[in-house]
Amino acid sequence: ATSATLTISDVQGKVLRVVEGDYTKGYHQVDLKRGELNASGVLYYRLDTGTDSATRKMILVD
Repeated sequence: ATSATLTISDVQGKVLRVVEGDYTKGYHQVDLKRGELNASGVLYYRLDTGTDSATRKMILVD
């Protein structure tokens, strides 16, 4: 298993949610409730592992 951290932040860089865990190779998903983020509009999510990092954008619509 590999340690991974998913960080969701707003356009100003404020961290809204962090999800950490150990995951095996393959497909995984993280389910978030709308109220957990308390934001709308453009948000960024970053996935960090021991060897890689990727940042992407999402749009949260009311």
